[in-house]
Amino acid sequence: MWLQRAALGIAGIVGVGIIVIGMRFLLVPVESAAGYGLPALAADDPFLAVKGVRDIGSGLVLLTVLAMRLPTVAGWVMLAASVMPLGDAWSCWLTVARPTRCTGSTGPPRSR
Repeated sequence: MWLQRAALGIAGIVGVGIIVIGMRFLLVPVESAAGYGLPALAADDPFLAVKGVRDIGSGLVLLTVLAMRLPTVAGWVMLAASVMPLGDAWSCWLTVARPTRCTGSTGPPRSR
């Protein structure tokens, strides 16, 4: 029972963390993009707002499932949502001239 509580607690922290990342992309988009490993973008680039809203929505989905006390569903939602950071990593590795800029936020760089 303690293991399930710990897992749900960690899932809650992940949900809140994703919401914070999304809010950061809406409030300070250029700095967030640079910290994420993306090339310099204009502050009014709609991509940054889309990413922020997507992250906030993802965090809210997870927190909603947790609030409904459906731990099995929360696990499946987290598994399905893991596709998003994998896609983020893939797009970062393909578009950034130096893939080492992607290391901290999206995983190991691929060789070029």
